[in-house]
Amino acid sequence: MTRYVSFLRAINVGNRRVTMSRLREIYEQLELENVATFIASGNVLFDSPKKAAELESMIEKELESELGYSVDTFVRKFKDIQSIATEKMFEQDGLPGYVIHVAFLRKKISPAIQKRWEGMQSELDEFRFDGTELYWLYQGRVSDSKFWSSKEFKSLEVPPMTMRNITSIRKLVAQFE
Repeated sequence: MTRYVSFLRAINVGNRRVTMSRLREIYEQLELENVATFIASGNVLFDSPKKAAELESMIEKELESELGYSVDTFVRKFKDIQSIATEKMFEQDGLPGYVIHVAFLRKKISPAIQKRWEGMQSELDEFRFDGTELYWLYQGRVSDSKFWSSKEFKSLEVPPMTMRNITSIRKLVAQFE
């Protein structure tokens, strides 16, 4: 049995409202074990003998059936999330004025796209890629970053992703270790 964390994209944003108790019920219907949620932003922990890719597909289908809309789902082993929580990808980690987000990607970004992406970094935005995770360091407020709304970014072929603040990831790990 493997402990997993699923990160759901755009849960409790706009008209996509679902309680954490309802999410737990849906996961339990899938016969996943030891289901728990962490904050109301679509972080669900559970145990299963299945592989992550199979779980992503299974959870997405069930969520769409139960909620009436599609929900991109990104499943990672809990032990991998523990590694992310302890990794210091940027020397500014923990310094005032800097924030780090981790994007969970459906698949790796190609080296060519990574190179273009890294070429668009600014004094506010720095990026690092590690497999199916992308680390984003920014200085200031998220709204100060012009990266995500730029024509250059929008022209990239980027797989589906969802993002979490490293502080939230660290709190999740601390609560469930």
